[in-house]
Amino acid sequence: MPLGLLKNNKNYNCYDDLQTQSDLEPLKEETLLKQMSFPQAKPNIICVGQGKNFKYLKAFNNKHECFESIEVVPHPRWVMQYRRKDKQQYIDTYLEVFERVLA
Repeated sequence: MPLGLLKNNKNYNCYDDLQTQSDLEPLKEETLLKQMSFPQAKPNIICVGQGKNFKYLKAFNNKHECFESIEVVPHPRWVMQYRRKDKQQYIDTYLEVFERVLA
């Protein structure tokens, strides 16, 4: 999502409400396609978030065939909230994925 959303002064994810998700779909699609046209765009991307973010990017790629691969890493907020004691392991995973995608 190219914009941050707030509801009741709190972060709001566009996929938390089907109407919001539907209303913003054209903007999300247009933004991703525009980003893929940048000369710096890479065919291999990293998805931050293993759930809805990954599901969306996978469906988007099935439709538009923009990416050769989508690497997936857990969202850092999830790590800090639920797996804080293992955060170094996740940091190492992020670094490995970054190196692989940038190679």
